[in-house]
This record gives sequence, structure tokens and C-alpha cells, in this order.
Amino acid sequence: TGLYIDIDDPDLDASYGIYQESNNPNYFAGNLGIGATSPQDKLQIGDHSSVVALNIASLNNQDSGGGIKFTENSAWSGFYIDHDTSSNSLNFQSWVDGAKFGDILTLERDGNVGIGTTSPEGDLHVRGDSALGSLIVTPGVSDSDAELLLTENTSASLGGIVRYDGSANQIQILGWSSDVATAPHVVVGHDAARVASACPDHA
Repeated sequence: TGLYIDIDDPDLDASYGIYQESNNPNYFAGNLGIGATSPQDKLQIGDHSSVVALNIASLNNQDSGGGIKFTENSAWSGFYIDHDTSSNSLNFQSWVDGAKFGDILTLERDGNVGIGTTSPEGDLHVRGDSALGSLIVTPGVSDSDAELLLTENTSASLGGIVRYDGSANQIQILGWSSDVATAPHVVVGHDAARVASACPDHA
């Protein structure tokens, strides 16, 4: 027993448009639209005329609040986005052959972000493979600068810059005031380091 809606479409490799039976795989042939009369993909939610919401609910009293799987084969290798209700976090995981390979990214309800850790202790907590961890910032063009800007407020008007000068092959620490970088106060090369003789005060 079940629900079967037959189709006659030579472009679809299926005998039924809708096939539903409790003991067999269930499927929709072609594209499926929810709130869309002309779906352009296998699943389209909404037709661009209103705000779209997708609610993935969990079973009662379960640590997992539902998730989304991205798999590359039947052996279940790929990625998984999971809502952990016990920690109120959203976890991005990698899986290989049906087993979790590692935690990639965690977003906590309070806004903390963890890379390589599921328990971030700050706004951004990076845990690398080595004892020191790893954070890599690279420019898009060779011999260009890579910078990390640290500021005291959201306007980013006052702070400091840690810069790798790609042309000089140096680490530089500069001041930052009113969206302008001052001359390097500290310079670290591959064989030596120096501190500027005078460090100007910021107004």
C-alpha cells in the first residue's frame, strides 16, 4: 500500500512523479518546489517574493538539534552541520567513511567562534594541529603585505597593526590613528630586530 502518482515524461528517468511506500524508498521525480511553482533545482524553497525560513527540528530530549549532511558517496564521506542543543552551538564537522574525522568550525550562541575547537574561550579561538596553534593570513598577490588590525572600538579609529611586509620580508608593528597607519615602531627581519628611536603619541 502507498501513494503513487504516475507520469508520462520522456525527460524524467522515473515511473512515478511521487512514490511513497512505508517499506521502500520514497521520492519525487524532477524538481521539488516548496512555495515555488517553477523550481529551478532539485529542491527550491520560496519564489523570491518573501522571507524564506527552513526549520530543522530535533527529536525531543536529544543533544542533536538536527543537521545537514553534504556527502560525496554512499560511504558517507563529506561534511555535516549539526546543532548541538547541549551547548547551544552550531558545529561544522568533516566525516570519512561514516565516522567523524574532526571539528572544523563552531559558532556559539553568544557569538564566540571556534576553529579547531568546540569550546571557544573568546570572540575567535583558533586551535591548530601543533602545540602553538595556527592562524595564517595571506595576501592575494605575491610580495604584498598581510596585516592584522587591532582596534579599541568598533569604529576602528585607534589601534595598531601587525604587518608582514612582503617586499622587505619583515614583520612590522605600526600605530593606527584616524584610519592612517604610522611609521613602523618595531621591525623584525629574518636576522635582526629594531625598535624605532621615537614612537609618536596619538592625539
